[in-house]
Amino acid sequence: MVIKKVKQSKKVKSIYYLLFIFLFISFTFINTGFFRDMFISKILENRILQYTKIQREVNTEGLLIKGETIVRMPERGKVKYLVKDGTRLRAGVPVVSLQSTELNSVEGKVNTLLYNKQAGIFCLHLDGLEQVLSPDNLDVLQVPKIKEIKSTIDDLEASELKDAAIIESGEPVYKLVDNLKPLLIKLELNQEQIPQNVLKLGYGMKLQWQGYSFNGKVVDCRKQDSNFDILLRADDYPHDLAHYRKIALVVVTQALSGLAVERRSIVLKEGQPGIYSLNKTLIRWLPVKIEAQSENNVIISGAELAEGTSYIHNPFWYKVVSLVL
Repeated sequence: MVIKKVKQSKKVKSIYYLLFIFLFISFTFINTGFFRDMFISKILENRILQYTKIQREVNTEGLLIKGETIVRMPERGKVKYLVKDGTRLRAGVPVVSLQSTELNSVEGKVNTLLYNKQAGIFCLHLDGLEQVLSPDNLDVLQVPKIKEIKSTIDDLEASELKDAAIIESGEPVYKLVDNLKPLLIKLELNQEQIPQNVLKLGYGMKLQWQGYSFNGKVVDCRKQDSNFDILLRADDYPHDLAHYRKIALVVVTQALSGLAVERRSIVLKEGQPGIYSLNKTLIRWLPVKIEAQSENNVIISGAELAEGTSYIHNPFWYKVVSLVL
């Protein structure tokens, strides 16, 4: 029995000895920063503050208002179009071959050429809004609501004039869109989509449509409840744009530059936003001021911030790491 107790005593001492060795090594590693460096490098994502441009963008619909001239049939007849829909034309170009079907026509069923009298985009799609949506009408409240327009977004109007069709005298045969004058674009945005300080006459907004970028200036803006009816004027735009009535586009309401981080990098302390700076193994919380923000990013400033400052991109894990440090 004595021998058995001695063996158990030695076994317990060995366990305590191994536990002491483990704690000693762990304490040594922690003091030398081994664990700290390992957690920081493996768990915390370190990034560098850089000057970046951020944009606040809104995906919306736009209603196009442009100069449109409807050309009507001089007499009843069958038409053959000599140019393609959407072609840019100069004045004096033959565009339609008209075969008269008038029974009392002196010349019988003879072909007559219709010549284009002014420059513009040749268009065979009519929606009945050519006289309603006039660029001369700058009152945005008199422009119909976008949802009331039947034209499909980024598609042409449903009423398409067909080749070889018989058109009555006085009916539209085609229309010309004036692509040399400014284009007006109506937007409908709510107050959460656009900062009110940009809604002033002359303010420029960057617009993006089907890979093209162009600019528009505010020429009219009216608030209705929580929404804004905005009228932009585009002086220089993709010529294909004038062929449409309603489009899907991206409006850049703000474009700013500064020290930018993702929203997830911001940590609030008693309501004050800040970031965790990282200098080797020293982690500090630095208060910041949010200057501007987009959907995912914010531009920040602060007394201790500069380009090149190292910070923790994923501060959520800092609490986990701090339990080990």
